[in-house]
Amino acid sequence: MKLDFLHKIPLEVNASGVETHLVIQINAQTVFEKTYAPGPHTDIVQFSFAYDNSVKNKMEFVWTGKEEVANKHLRIRNIEINKQVLNLYNAEYFPNINNDWWRSLSNEEIDHYEEVIYGKTGNTFGWYGSINFYYCTGVDLRARYEYNNLNNDIRKLLHEGKNWIFANKDDAKIHHKSNS
Repeated sequence: MKLDFLHKIPLEVNASGVETHLVIQINAQTVFEKTYAPGPHTDIVQFSFAYDNSVKNKMEFVWTGKEEVANKHLRIRNIEINKQVLNLYNAEYFPNINNDWWRSLSNEEIDHYEEVIYGKTGNTFGWYGSINFYYCTGVDLRARYEYNNLNNDIRKLLHEGKNWIFANKDDAKIHHKSNS
């Protein structure tokens, strides 16, 4: 059974003096691709994607630029799938950092930037690289139980909560429901 869900992702792309390129992939399949001219841009990315029932999915944002500039960011304002929102603070961030610049930093500066990159990014990413979000999809709550019974997910030991997107929106937790 395929679950065809509408996606709505408002975002902001800004890079001073250089064009940047953004690719969004779901489960390694490109669903959006665009090159942005230098300067600030706001965009609302919308598309549909067909998911399988009771599976874990990966949405990846790959942001690149022709050259490194200090004043740049990608801000993901929201990720809405089937009128349900993902937790933006569960991002997995892999920035592309210039090694020469990184080696030139003091230990205090390295500690500061590691905290910014891996602890305080929120929804704003200041380096080119990839940002991953993981979530599960299903028809209803039964899909969640089916997934847990069929998958020996080690993250369950850590009591890590998963984002679930359901076809039946009534099964979504209230804080995951979209207001739009």
